[in-house]
Amino acid sequence: MDFGSLFILLLLGTIVSLWCGLWYIIFKNAGYSGWLGVLMLVPYLNVIVFLYFALSEWPINKENKLLWNKLKSLKSRKSKLSRKKK
Repeated sequence: MDFGSLFILLLLGTIVSLWCGLWYIIFKNAGYSGWLGVLMLVPYLNVIVFLYFALSEWPINKENKLLWNKLKSLKSRKSKLSRKKK
């Protein structure tokens, strides 16, 4: 194996590692398992995973909606209690 082939192999390995790492971070930040990033290397399956990821409701958004609803209910209870005191 000559130096050029080794360089190409190392370059390809670095690119693939970075690609998986970036997808890992994106999936993790969205609330999914970061290991879904590895599926982005599988042809055809990567398109399906990407479409699911893009079109479904993310777990982090579900959690945010739940917390906002709890906050709204606490605010409404507080305002009801303050009206009763008057």
